[in-house]
Parts: sequence; C-alpha cells; structure tokens
Amino acid sequence: MTRGGRSRSRRTDRPTPLEHLAGVTGLIGATAALIAAVAGLLTAAALTVSR
Repeated sequence: MTRGGRSRSRRTDRPTPLEHLAGVTGLIGATAALIAAVAGLLTAAALTVSR
C-alpha cells in the first residue's frame, strides 16, 4: 500500500524539458546580469581611483 498513491505519479511531478530549459536560461541570465553589475561597479571604482 502506497502513501497517497504517489509512487506511480512521481514522474509527472517533474517539470517538462521545456520548463527545465526555461528555468536554467533564467538562472544563467540572472547570473550574467549579476556579473555585469559587479563588472560595472569595478569599472566605476577603477575610473574613480585613476583620476
């Protein structure tokens, strides 16, 4: 006897490949935006110091 009969439907709980790809793409985009922001701050700091 399974608890709630979830053993058969475990595969349907997983996201589709398209949803997974969208999630990974969003994560990569967020990481790239964060890197760009840090690079911008470092550039601004370097320009301020070099004056």
